[in-house]
Amino acid sequence: MIRKLLHIHRFRLTLLHIVIILLSGIGLSVQAQAVIGARELAVGQAITALEDTDWGMFGNPALMSEDERSVSFFGVRYFGLAELTDMAFSGTYPTKFGVLGAGAHRYGDDLFNESRIRLGYKHSFAGFHFGTIINYSHVAMGGGYGSAGALGVDVGMAALIVSDL
Repeated sequence: MIRKLLHIHRFRLTLLHIVIILLSGIGLSVQAQAVIGARELAVGQAITALEDTDWGMFGNPALMSEDERSVSFFGVRYFGLAELTDMAFSGTYPTKFGVLGAGAHRYGDDLFNESRIRLGYKHSFAGFHFGTIINYSHVAMGGGYGSAGALGVDVGMAALIVSDL
């Protein structure tokens, strides 16, 4: 009987580990996007948990800043190469019904570039934050290779677990 209970207990732990690994994979797929913002880069690209950031709409839409209206710009040219230019814009507008946000991001040059336009909404209720983003992504390759675009929806949720964390 004890051996049977231990076997069932091991199966539950294994199933729990599988669920955690799958959920971690979902988080990694979100984080595979370009990281925008100095604060986001400074914390090792852990962008899905930064609260009240101007660049929340590019990481976790539930954590867009709701304090005041904000407009932010980001630009960097990696290694001094024009081909590796990264530019972005983000703006939020708090209302009594939630926070409205808009953003745009472009990486690359004329030979290859990725562009995103994002429109979002965030609402907070009883310590929980919910957000959604409508995203249009476009990839263009020069030299006659063409381009393609796609619409997407990002959904985020956040809650404060420990006040000091």
